[in-house]
Amino acid sequence: MKKLFLSLLLISFSALLFAQETKNEPVSQSKSIEFLSNKGLFVLKEFYNLGKIKGMVIYKDIRFEMDCIVLILTDIKNNTKISCLKLETTNGSLSNEITYTGTIDADELDDCIQILEYISNNLLSTRPAVYTEVEYRTRDFVKIGAFYDDKTVEWKVFVFPESSSNSAFYINPSEIANLKSVFERAKYVIRDKTSK
Repeated sequence: MKKLFLSLLLISFSALLFAQETKNEPVSQSKSIEFLSNKGLFVLKEFYNLGKIKGMVIYKDIRFEMDCIVLILTDIKNNTKISCLKLETTNGSLSNEITYTGTIDADELDDCIQILEYISNNLLSTRPAVYTEVEYRTRDFVKIGAFYDDKTVEWKVFVFPESSSNSAFYINPSEIANLKSVFERAKYVIRDKTSK
């Protein structure tokens, strides 16, 4: 009887932990991801590669790159379209690469541009007295921002394609203009491909 009670207690505890883990998992509110999750969707996917952004080199044998891809999704049955910018970061050595993916809906691109302009125009030339950071978070939990690193006495600009801290991708402040250009080009491609 005691063994049965302990087994039931262990099963209940495991179920409680599993329920708590799934409850804490963030759920994407991205319009593009929501669109793709529709059942019975007959979808055409078009990928427009806008190039790569180079990340900061932390170790000699570790590569850091971010692919920027516009994704145009068309529901063929209803002829409805939705679009996003897909960011994929590749971290790791050539033999052990890890890829993280996040999406930025088309209507969020202006906010991404605005945060990069704010960092460039208001933060990079400052040296705050306290720990300071700024960030913008998309519906799919992509984070774009910067923080001041007291150890290196500089601003670190980051992109987190996923909510996991392991997905952190750092760029040199000199790359902000390139990233901003990618967001601008994404807006153009989306406007051009969805207005037809």
